[in-house]
Amino acid sequence: MTLSSTARQIIFWLLIIAGALLLYKLVNPSGRNTQAIDLTALDAKIMQGELKSLTVKQNETVAVDSRNQEYRVQLTNEPAKNDILKAAREVVNGKPRVEKVEEESGSSYIWPMLITWAPLNVNILAGAPAAVRRRALRQWISQGRGDLRRVEMVHLLAVDRLIKGTRGGRVAELPDGTRIIRKRGRLELDGEKG
Repeated sequence: MTLSSTARQIIFWLLIIAGALLLYKLVNPSGRNTQAIDLTALDAKIMQGELKSLTVKQNETVAVDSRNQEYRVQLTNEPAKNDILKAAREVVNGKPRVEKVEEESGSSYIWPMLITWAPLNVNILAGAPAAVRRRALRQWISQGRGDLRRVEMVHLLAVDRLIKGTRGGRVAELPDGTRIIRKRGRLELDGEKG
């Protein structure tokens, strides 16, 4: 059985449209219109009581208002996430600012344990560009300490020198006394104050 070129074109375009619909459903499974907003706008919506649900994930927050409009906010650090959760759960006139608040960031409880089990490999970091290496160090230190309070470029450069050096057993100290030690080709975060 041979199909005419017109029939083949119709089938082709039907498959293209079906593929586009499937892709749309994959990207936007709930079928809702989503809108990206910043943390300030989200905080204003929380304070005004406009939201009916808030789901805080590892890297983003999804909020839904009373008209079922969905808002997404990218999260960059733990303190911002904690501030959002605190504001949403705050009780005003006997009820919370947001009816339903969920936290789906289960891995954040495991990070402190993983930091001691999975120290950073110096060889992998040494091969990365300086900006990427420092970004990875900032994130690793933040997860290990719980924040980056008072950690400045001077401290990152000291850790960077540990990575570039060839000897083990060297130490870089952070402002709160936490030490980063290079041992056997790895960087380890030592929570004991120096």
